[in-house]
Amino acid sequence: MTETAVLLDKTQRGIVNQVVHNHCEIRGWTWYAVNCRSNHCHVVVTAVDYDGEQVRDQLKSWAKRRLKDHQRAQP
Repeated sequence: MTETAVLLDKTQRGIVNQVVHNHCEIRGWTWYAVNCRSNHCHVVVTAVDYDGEQVRDQLKSWAKRRLKDHQRAQP
């Protein structure tokens, strides 16, 4: 890990769930399950022509962006 661990609250977990669903839809990936916990997230998808590391990295990257956007929007 290159950054400090983050514990996700209910709102943040919802953001991560939405990111997974949206990104899978954009990429044409089939998602079967998403389970975001306070300190990690399980995702089951079929992503033809992508290896697991690429899928993980893309989902993590987009989730991190959206969580930072949410954090900046808070008063």
